[in-house]
Amino acid sequence: MKKTFLIIFILFSIICSYYFGYYVAAYNLNIKMTKENNILNEKIITLNDKNLKLKEIIKKNNKEEEYKHPIDIKLENCINSTHPYLYSNCAVENAKDWDIEINKQLKQIKNIVNKDDYNIIDIAQTDWKKSVDSDEKVIHKFVSSHQGAINETLAYSYIADIKKQRALLLNNIYNIHTEE
Repeated sequence: MKKTFLIIFILFSIICSYYFGYYVAAYNLNIKMTKENNILNEKIITLNDKNLKLKEIIKKNNKEEEYKHPIDIKLENCINSTHPYLYSNCAVENAKDWDIEINKQLKQIKNIVNKDDYNIIDIAQTDWKKSVDSDEKVIHKFVSSHQGAINETLAYSYIADIKKQRALLLNNIYNIHTEE
């Protein structure tokens, strides 16, 4: 009986030692993993902070580098110094300014391109002008049927935007030809 008890005790000791050793190893691994997780979390927090700082710097740089055309600045100044009921006057003036810019760009292009190339631009400009006149009729029909300062301002703003896009296109054409 003593031998049986001794064998059971030895087996019990071996099993307990195995489980105790496993528990200690798992506990040590858990502590190690916790420390590594803490280190990784600190690194993530540091990287997130750096990322936020970079995003702020990029936003700041984008705002500083944002270019506004002088005509757009003139429009903003007009709106800021005008009563809301008179915003349409600013939009009308803005459309006239874009007409002047279009003519300026056409003159600049004419001075740098050959006659055949300018004829293509001139024909396109004539076609564009017909399209704009048609658009203006539709827009003015909208204004006359929906009176009010807001609708009138919107209508003239639409016209100014159409002309702005044309002026910017002509400016790009000019820039491309001056780079060659």
